[in-house]
Amino acid sequence: CEAGRFTTRKSSTGCIACPIGTYLSNGAPPNLPPDKTYHDELEDCFDCQVGYISREDRSLCDPCQKGYEWSDDHLSCSRCVPGYFSSEAGTLACTACAVGRYTPTNTSSSCTSCATPRTTNGEGAVSCLSCINTYYLASTVEGRKGIGTWGFDGVEYEHCVKDDQGHGNACCQCPEGATCPTSSSVETIITNRRYYRHDRATAQVQLCPFKQACVGGNITRSPCSE
Repeated sequence: CEAGRFTTRKSSTGCIACPIGTYLSNGAPPNLPPDKTYHDELEDCFDCQVGYISREDRSLCDPCQKGYEWSDDHLSCSRCVPGYFSSEAGTLACTACAVGRYTPTNTSSSCTSCATPRTTNGEGAVSCLSCINTYYLASTVEGRKGIGTWGFDGVEYEHCVKDDQGHGNACCQCPEGATCPTSSSVETIITNRRYYRHDRATAQVQLCPFKQACVGGNITRSPCSE
């Protein structure tokens, strides 16, 4: 029998292929007498090593390629889904992109870093939908005009970084008098003590005229102490 096949009977005219997931690399030597057997049982077929799958003719096993992982049944290779990658052949499982990196496509062999000041919401991201610490995600793609403690006549555009890669709204510098942890939005901006804003829909932060009256925080009803 040729490589990848075996026979269970002497002088048999037919050969049986090794099962999927196994291989048999050497066939019968030439001029083997008909009353002699060479590979005569299933156990002559060897299991593919971890991360490898058998060729169609079962003669050898090949590793899963970059961008793929070993399937759960260990008989085939599966594509890495968006947000995951494999950078080496023979990978057992795809790896999630780290925070701040992403991939929007299947079969990725690497992840792309978000452009500062953008970041991701966590591992395994397909896009850069958040902003890093000290920035907040604006409610528009460019930011809005005339808000923040830089003055009523100021322009928020000057404090924002417009996204040019199609991820989403602009990332804007946190207003003076406020705190913006990673992944902040307009709604989650935290005002510092002695500062306030009128509602969570605006990034305009103002100094409290009565220093002890404003307790800060992410307001829901009133920024003032009772």
